[in-house]
Amino acid sequence: MSPSGTAKLTWPLFFRPMHDALIEESLDRAENEFGSSPGAAHRRSLWTKILRAPFSARMTRK
Repeated sequence: MSPSGTAKLTWPLFFRPMHDALIEESLDRAENEFGSSPGAAHRRSLWTKILRAPFSARMTRK
C-alpha cells in the first residue's frame, strides 16, 4: 500500500494500530473458540486504548 494525501498521516496514526489490534483480537478469539491451548492474549497498546475510548464509551451508553 502506498498511502497518499491525508492517508499518509491517518494510516500510521489511526488505522494501522486499530487494524492490527482487530486482527490480533480476532485471532485470539478464533484460537479460544477452537479449543487451542490459550497462549498469552494480545494486549492493547496504550495508543490503541486511547483511540478506542470514544467508541467504547458510546457502546456502554446503549
